[in-house]
Amino acid sequence: SVIILVVSIVAFRLWNEDLGKYQSFYYILLSVFLIFIFLVRYQSFFQRKYGIREYDIVYQKGWLLKTIEVFPYKRIQHVELEEGVISKFYQLYSINLYTAGDSELTIHGLSKEEATKIKNLILFKIKDEDVGN
Repeated sequence: SVIILVVSIVAFRLWNEDLGKYQSFYYILLSVFLIFIFLVRYQSFFQRKYGIREYDIVYQKGWLLKTIEVFPYKRIQHVELEEGVISKFYQLYSINLYTAGDSELTIHGLSKEEATKIKNLILFKIKDEDVGN
């Protein structure tokens, strides 16, 4: 959003030498657009859901446009925990799942205990799938 703001202000100033009566309209429109983007992203974060089922993991995200992804355990090749720079401040972790089909799933905003528990469960299910075949 900040990049969009800076680029649009610079472009507007370069292409329109006579700002005059359109300047305030432009800034109001740009502000409304940025606030809308922020609100959609903020609301979308709280709409994220995941479910760990017997044979797969289901992940739903999105507020205006919902996406549901299903990752079978037999396709998961690698599981890792990640703690980003900002997430470290809030003591939150992410789980990254990598599959054979070059797909990736990331579940954000988990406590360390929950993330470790989910990782161990997934690794157990992957091992169980390998033994079962």
